[in-house]
Amino acid sequence: MKTNSKVLNVSQAEVEKVILSLTSKLASFENIPQTKRNLVLRKSLLTYLEKDESNSVLLMGQSGTGKTTILNNTLFELETIKKVNFPTIIKLSGILQQTDKLALKEVARQLGLESMVEKANLRSFSECFNFILATLTEIEQQDSRRKNVKKAIIKPLVFILEEFELFALQPKQLLLYNLLDAVQSALRPIIVIGLTNRIDAIDLLEKRVKSRFSNRVIHFQQPDSVSSFIEILKFYLSIESSNERQIEKQYLEHFNNEVEKQRNE
Repeated sequence: MKTNSKVLNVSQAEVEKVILSLTSKLASFENIPQTKRNLVLRKSLLTYLEKDESNSVLLMGQSGTGKTTILNNTLFELETIKKVNFPTIIKLSGILQQTDKLALKEVARQLGLESMVEKANLRSFSECFNFILATLTEIEQQDSRRKNVKKAIIKPLVFILEEFELFALQPKQLLLYNLLDAVQSALRPIIVIGLTNRIDAIDLLEKRVKSRFSNRVIHFQQPDSVSSFIEILKFYLSIESSNERQIEKQYLEHFNNEVEKQRNE
């Protein structure tokens, strides 16, 4: 590379450090571009998550608009705020869990209750779902008693449903009905967050399910201008001076200057 007609000698090791640093940044959700849009979206999500109140919300937008990234970033931020009572996260995917029965089994697995559910030998979906919630509450109460805590610590449950519309296409929509019914019952704090790229996702809900949904929707959009897109690109292509891989300062500054130069052209 040339800078002011001078050749900058860079070792292969430094190049590899840069590549690793950039790929790690792309894969990470700890930091996101601090655009006005992202900050507003994250603030909206945080209001639902930090109150320990039951709620439901749908994140709607095309693929690549940042639904999952901003949600994960918000959860990461929440963990730093609520170290004591950070919610239990259950992640489901309409692609991976292709039936409501498989989704319920995955819920039990993520909560460590799979063997207990199998031994209970319950027949209906609702019985099994309620058994999971009741068993989890009982375990938390027992744990609080062992720790001599006067008031049982009941952690909020956050259900994240990727490809929300696929759950809405299931016969009888059993998972959605039971989740949203539990949200309304308020026996424990439960937050249901759906992610979808279909603008008609809510219209897919049966009447009994739709009546239990909060109708709260957060819309995600692609960058609304070229300058916004360039700022996001610059964020992901730049390397912080406090990078963990200890890239040589001279090369790091040169690399970031080149990124800035390309941005301005």
